[in-house]
Amino acid sequence: MGQSSKYDKYFSKDQLSLSANSTQWIQEEKRASPSILSRGVNLQMMYPIIGNKSNVALALGFGLASQNYYLKEYISTNDDSLWFVPIPDSINYTKYKLNTNYLTIPFELRFRTNPSKATRRSFKIYPGFRVGMMINVHTKYIGRDLETDEKIKEKSFDIKHLSKFDYGASLRIGYGKFMVHGYYSFVDLIEPGKGPKLTPIEIGINIILF
Repeated sequence: MGQSSKYDKYFSKDQLSLSANSTQWIQEEKRASPSILSRGVNLQMMYPIIGNKSNVALALGFGLASQNYYLKEYISTNDDSLWFVPIPDSINYTKYKLNTNYLTIPFELRFRTNPSKATRRSFKIYPGFRVGMMINVHTKYIGRDLETDEKIKEKSFDIKHLSKFDYGASLRIGYGKFMVHGYYSFVDLIEPGKGPKLTPIEIGINIILF
């Protein structure tokens, strides 16, 4: 009896979690549309700083977020702006993508039902906020060289005018160790006035590892 009562008051700390996401962006005018296969991951380590054994808790942590945008347009830049150039149909290529990586600080409000006696799992709603600093960005091209027609694999790290910081609203909803993850950025991917207005979003599945 005492054991069951003690368990009913306990909630998982939900410390380490991994999200597999679809990564897209919202744009006012269509300039470049990521493929539906564009994807990313979000790894975060969090710990409840208030209310660990309560139905309502506050958690804070750190993490890494990575996005791969598969495109049919080249990214071109100069000192003043960034723009997209459609890849001609005559070019035989396998992949062209933009990869962005952020060091993040996430925090969440955690609302949880009492654990079920049958499954020992809780229904959870975790609205939150995420702040990120870009630590790496590059494009990757796999295809035929325009001049030699040889197959090449090329990375470019000189991508100007992308916003160095990111922040936005997050939400996780689920049961037990499996949750649906969503993220909406409040910062455009490209610096204001330097290119088209692109708002990053993520939708995916989140697994709580421990």
